[in-house]
Amino acid sequence: MNSSVAKDLQLRYPQVFSADLGRYNLEKASLQLKPAKNTRMEQQFNRQYGARNRTFKRGDSVPLRTYQGRRVSWSKEKVLKRVGRVLYQVLVGGDTWIRHANQLRRSFADQNQDQSNDLQALFEMFDLESPSPQRTVALPQQEFTGPVESSQRDEQTRLSTRMRRRPRRLSIEPKRRIYEDAEI
Repeated sequence: MNSSVAKDLQLRYPQVFSADLGRYNLEKASLQLKPAKNTRMEQQFNRQYGARNRTFKRGDSVPLRTYQGRRVSWSKEKVLKRVGRVLYQVLVGGDTWIRHANQLRRSFADQNQDQSNDLQALFEMFDLESPSPQRTVALPQQEFTGPVESSQRDEQTRLSTRMRRRPRRLSIEPKRRIYEDAEI
């Protein structure tokens, strides 16, 4: 081991180095060093197993899983704050509940409503008329006069030329040494 690295470890972790024989315990020192995070492996794992990033902001309106006896239901509530890595404080009625991120879902309804408001603001900004819903006009059906041969082919179905045989059954007689085909 490099002497500068050893000195650095001695300064950082004095409790790891033992005074016996002036040596230090490398195993204990290496256990305290955190390994570098392999982000590429983590991304590949998340892609492989479909891991989702479940983070919610303060004030987000989210569907919350509620348990009442044996009944499980979903209700729309507001996130107050994040508590820890995966726990959130949620306002339910007048009470605050702490729920795991797995019990919350991302709500897309509010985002769609915001997008329609943004689109309306753009139309107003550029003095454009907002498009009215398009109506579909039913066009009269045009008759197609094509070759008549295709309908005649449908009427004449082709018969199979396959030779069908009855299955050969196996007769099992335990007293004989070999099995023979049964004659029907």
